[in-house]
Amino acid sequence: MLLTYEELDAIQSLPRDTPYQIRNVSHGYLSIARHYGGCRFNGAEYTYDHSDDTLTRNDVLRKLRKLRDLRKKKPAQNPVQDGLL
Repeated sequence: MLLTYEELDAIQSLPRDTPYQIRNVSHGYLSIARHYGGCRFNGAEYTYDHSDDTLTRNDVLRKLRKLRDLRKKKPAQNPVQDGLL
């Protein structure tokens, strides 16, 4: 899962004791996570994403899911009213 700059700013409040994301998983010693769908690394649990070969920390995924849900729920502004303000 690729993170946008806005999403990176939003997750800065999370603990930094372990990496938010580990890339190129299939080429390292964490490649076993590909077969199990995730792993635990330094006490943090990660979920594997096969589309871009990354492990993303589960608390980061929860925060991003909330952020994306909020973005979807924002009401769209009427473009006609934008010009009035």
